[in-house]
Amino acid sequence: MVKLHIKPAAGLLIRDPATGHQVPPEGKFVPENSYWVRRLQCGDVSLVEKNEKKEKPEKKEKKEKDEVNPVGNPTGKPKKIKEEQGE
Repeated sequence: MVKLHIKPAAGLLIRDPATGHQVPPEGKFVPENSYWVRRLQCGDVSLVEKNEKKEKPEKKEKKEKDEVNPVGNPTGKPKKIKEEQGE
């Protein structure tokens, strides 16, 4: 059976007749039957476009390789200082 990904129109609470629960604002997959086709035609629900799916959170910017941390070296590990042996 063909499924539709629908979401309620702004400001409307639409119930799924099969479950009695509200259709969530982010949408829901429902069967393509006369009930949902009528809801689409009258504007109570709309189809969810593929690009409307969950937005991915923005990635944090990575530090540049040339950036030096407060310790003074690019690895962040403290430098080992070799003491010169006196003669």
